[in-house]
Amino acid sequence: MVTKRKWMPVEMVESILSENKTAKEKLDKLGREINNLPVRESKPPAPEGGITIQAAGRKYKMHTGTLARWAMKGIIPVLLRTKNETYLDERKLVEVVNLYKESPGQGKKTIRQNLNAS
Repeated sequence: MVTKRKWMPVEMVESILSENKTAKEKLDKLGREINNLPVRESKPPAPEGGITIQAAGRKYKMHTGTLARWAMKGIIPVLLRTKNETYLDERKLVEVVNLYKESPGQGKKTIRQNLNAS
């Protein structure tokens, strides 16, 4: 079942609340429930020289799936892995991203060759 939200001016809401005591009680109860919701833990600080996969994707204009795959394969070392974040070594990441963008073709065979040579 899909319902559409209806927007009302503040004056109309205030007049309804002043007339209808049960609506005010419902809103008060809802406000108390919202205040009791658990709060997500704040992210730990990034380790020295580390960057998250999402931040690296935005900064270097790379698909986050590619970066995650490189981390799984061990091409880029993982500095810290938490429940919601994976921190990569940014120095090694820059090196691999530059190789990736320079090398031609699909599959990037040259990346594997260059990384194995160094």
